[in-house]
Amino acid sequence: MDESFLDYLKRFTDEIREIQKNSAAESKARMARMDRFDEWLAKSSAEFDRRIRENNEQIRKSREAFNKSMSEISRNLGGIGNTQGEIAEDLFRRNAQAALNDYGIHIDQVHHNLRATGRREYDI
Repeated sequence: MDESFLDYLKRFTDEIREIQKNSAAESKARMARMDRFDEWLAKSSAEFDRRIRENNEQIRKSREAFNKSMSEISRNLGGIGNTQGEIAEDLFRRNAQAALNDYGIHIDQVHHNLRATGRREYDI
């Protein structure tokens, strides 16, 4: 063996230092990649949060528009029902005396939308 123990130890120490230097460089590179990933993740999260807020706002606006449309439809359908009821009441009022006279029922007066005091309207 030509190499002395001290030479061997020096070579071994140099190899360990080289490995440590390479490990430090690799660790530094890994940390840089992790930092870039963290930045990307923060930007992605912020973008995701922004899109969620926009989506929630759009849902809120759509819900308001839907509720407004449904209110208008309901009011219109209710108006149609009221109109049909008024037509039926008017037809009954105009024809009640003549129709009921045929059955021996005599009506002196027929009142339109008569309301009893403190009570609800009575429809036919």
